[in-house]
Amino acid sequence: IDAKARIVPSDPASTSDKAPDLRVIVSGVEIGAAWRRTSKDNNTVYHSVKLDDPSFPAPIYANLVAVDDGYALVWSR
Repeated sequence: IDAKARIVPSDPASTSDKAPDLRVIVSGVEIGAAWRRTSKDNNTVYHSVKLDDPSFPAPIYANLVAVDDGYALVWSR
């Protein structure tokens, strides 16, 4: 996959507790969403991310975490 994605805030007007905090956009199309979470171990804030697109064989589940020079998207299979 070679695409530039933008992560933008979701619509703040949503009243659902399950609504994502962020949206993942590629070429103007939403391909994913992220929900703010806090780890139980050390109270670190991260985002739980789900990416999905018809070109993917299955959705990708990952965590977006802050690192020294920005953010890292971490997933495993």
